[in-house]
Amino acid sequence: MVDTPLTMAASLLAAGAKVELGTRAEIQVASRKVRDKGRANSVVSSGRSAAQAPSTITYETGYQGLTAYGEIGYEARGQGNIGHILERGREYGNVRSAPHRDLGRALDEVEDSFPDSIAVIGVKAID
Repeated sequence: MVDTPLTMAASLLAAGAKVELGTRAEIQVASRKVRDKGRANSVVSSGRSAAQAPSTITYETGYQGLTAYGEIGYEARGQGNIGHILERGREYGNVRSAPHRDLGRALDEVEDSFPDSIAVIGVKAID
């Protein structure tokens, strides 16, 4: 309950810290979901020539000031270090093949629920 401006300020500071921690955790969860769904999509669309492509999809999260981010993509390791080629060629297509959008489709599935998850974190923090 907010009785004075000082208690309100203290409540808002506490809520800010809760939102920051919750947002970081949610970005971690969303990034992992995109990676896992991207791997599943890649298993279906990969032929023998890119059989190890799904295992090269990784993610990392980071925080810079007030900005939190998740980066998901193919790593340049395994199967002849062709991760960068897979990312450009498979996701976006090239002259000889249509795009697979393995990661794009995974992101499409996950991103719709992300704003709602962040909103729930904010509401819980101020309750």
